[in-house]
Amino acid sequence: MDISEQEKIAYAKERDEVEKQVREHMENMERIKQENLNKKKSHQNDLIYQIGEKEKLKHKETHHKLLEERNAKLLEAEYVKKIEQYKINQYKKVIYYLFFIDLLIFIFIL
Repeated sequence: MDISEQEKIAYAKERDEVEKQVREHMENMERIKQENLNKKKSHQNDLIYQIGEKEKLKHKETHHKLLEERNAKLLEAEYVKKIEQYKINQYKKVIYYLFFIDLLIFIFIL
């Protein structure tokens, strides 16, 4: 079987064409693979960002709640202090009145 020169050239061209198509197909597959990896990485970055934002929000809420509790305790302590001061002032008035009454009684007895 003798292959003519034209057949060899045609076979070489066909082989080159097939190799070119295979190479293009492999490049397309690699590009698609890379795009999918980039999409996956982008999605992971989005998830990481969202988780970070949720953590920040949770931290802010916790901090805000702690501040509210602290303020409530301070207000309660201030209120209790005012009540105690009021009681002390009332006791002082009662003592002064009692002293004044004792003084008047002492003066009238003399």
